[in-house]
Amino acid sequence: KIVKEPEVSTGWADNDTYTVRVTAADTDRAVDSAKHRILQDIVRVRVLNDSRFTDISMISDEFDKPLKEGRIISERETADGVEIYFQIRDKGLRNKFERK
Repeated sequence: KIVKEPEVSTGWADNDTYTVRVTAADTDRAVDSAKHRILQDIVRVRVLNDSRFTDISMISDEFDKPLKEGRIISERETADGVEIYFQIRDKGLRNKFERK
């Protein structure tokens, strides 16, 4: 019997939940990389939306709490190390992401 991994999707699960997939040498590096990827995604969305709030250090402070409380929802070993799906949640996260 083949056991299929549950499908985990990246991006928006709902307006309060955002997920990214990252591969790194170990779990700690993967988590750091996932947090960095989320910050990059926020900057990209804001630049595309002509937001005034695109400074990565300010965004890092603004999203400090959801990033600290982020969690790995799926983890598996790969040839390159470990692949994780990392998820952050916050009330109104999508609106904060797209802040003008």
